Amino acid sequence: MVRATNAVLLLINGKTKATAAPSVSNHRTWDSPVREPWNLKIHLALKSVDLHVSLYMQTGDSRHLKMAEMLRVYVRSLKDWIQEQESNQ
Repeated sequence: MVRATNAVLLLINGKTKATAAPSVSNHRTWDSPVREPWNLKIHLALKSVDLHVSLYMQTGDSRHLKMAEMLRVYVRSLKDWIQEQESNQ
């Protein structure tokens, strides 16, 4: 759980480190110059969603569901923007 917490803090602070989470790009068969810098941030945001859902299940604190949904909306919006940028290239 400490690793996931560190990933959340790195995401919030806008910092990324290769050691914060497994490299997502190693598992992809496609990539683009627009998408590549966002891969780890998307990965961390989705891991943070998982953490919030897990914490909700453990504690019953509904704030975790709200935070998870905020992160899902962010990721959806970011992916839409990435696709727009890729189609403009």
